[in-house]
Amino acid sequence: MNNWLPKSILCLKSYTKRLFVADLMAGITVGLVALPLAMAFAIASGVPPQDGLYCAIVAGFAISALGVRPKIDFLRTDPTRELIYIGLSGTVGVV
Repeated sequence: MNNWLPKSILCLKSYTKRLFVADLMAGITVGLVALPLAMAFAIASGVPPQDGLYCAIVAGFAISALGVRPKIDFLRTDPTRELIYIGLSGTVGVV
């Protein structure tokens, strides 16, 4: 049965209060950086800033729901700009 469960569910067995506090601080830090960045990418793409926020929030939930990694580096491979461009323009490409 464990082969079919997502890792995000399996990791709850060993989840502690200390890990929760660390995850909370990481989430706040990422939010403070990623949300203004998403708004800037949206403005640069010629769409309203709220569209960038929607994209960043949906992408963040999707990434967190589909997999768990102790350390994720979005700076080198930040998918936000590609998701904003693809989702709002309907084409595939790099901004």
